[in-house]
Amino acid sequence: EGGCNKPCDIRLKCGHQCELMCHNYDFEHKEILCRKKCNDTLSCGHFCTKRCHVTTPTQHDPCRVMIDKTIKTCGHKIRFQCAREPTNADCQYPIQKCLPCGDFVDVPCCIASSLSELQRFPCPKPCNAVLTCKHKCVGTCGKCQNGRLHISCEYKCERPLICSHVCKAPCTANCPPCLSFCETRCVHSKCNKRCGELCVPCKEVRVIDRVENYLCSL
Repeated sequence: EGGCNKPCDIRLKCGHQCELMCHNYDFEHKEILCRKKCNDTLSCGHFCTKRCHVTTPTQHDPCRVMIDKTIKTCGHKIRFQCAREPTNADCQYPIQKCLPCGDFVDVPCCIASSLSELQRFPCPKPCNAVLTCKHKCVGTCGKCQNGRLHISCEYKCERPLICSHVCKAPCTANCPPCLSFCETRCVHSKCNKRCGELCVPCKEVRVIDRVENYLCSL
């Protein structure tokens, strides 16, 4: 900083000690800004968490300390910022309600108190209907529109293909060509293509009875 290697021990106008090392400029500390926390006590009793702001000593930020509060409209407890007043729109307390589908489920208080919101609330209960593919639906009552329109089946197909391998595509898709490795081989080599692809014919010569030569048939 241009001075010695000791910390500056000058008290700033905010009351905090200068955080700089000994410096050979601004001896009156008119331009040096304090970067420590304010720590003034707010009217609520909590400390100000703003950076030291001696130039505007009364401009404290609203207190953001989380405290227990009671929502006046519904009477439920909530953890909320000290400086703010919670309303029913902030209440997440679960209340059991009957939805249009007939299921009784826990609904947040902020939704339960509004008939229009309650009618739009998606039922979270499992659908469990048996689909045409014989798999059980993994959607919820709300996602499947109360059983009127189910989500796509998420199970694997698992039907045997013509090659005897099992299809690993999604149940709702048409079975694609088999992606397993081909198991065809001859005495010379094995095919390195996928099962659903055409094999490259073997071009090696096969000796029969040490007299006649034939192309390998695989």
